[in-house]
Amino acid sequence: MQLPQSGILPRILFASTSRSTHSDVIAELEIRGFGTAWRGSADETLAAIETDTYDVAIIEANLPGGGLEIAERLSSSRPEISVVITCTEKSFDTAGDASRVGAPGPLTE
Repeated sequence: MQLPQSGILPRILFASTSRSTHSDVIAELEIRGFGTAWRGSADETLAAIETDTYDVAIIEANLPGGGLEIAERLSSSRPEISVVITCTEKSFDTAGDASRVGAPGPLTE
């Protein structure tokens, strides 16, 4: 992803079962001026995307309500949002699922 020339840093949405998993990353990004948000379920993630603008969505594969399904919806309906899939352990199934929904990865948490 290329940073915008406007000087406005991308807004990043983290969707995972535990905010503490990403708290260090979120804190560091906020210190550097990035906008961040965290949601703990698929429903909360969808609501956030409907009400706010995000450039990147980092989504846990096992997010309650369907992390991979959310990623797939975003990839088809909101292609301007870069989607990254995370998981607690790398598996060929998760890697294939991430590829199927158009996301790189998955990244292991």
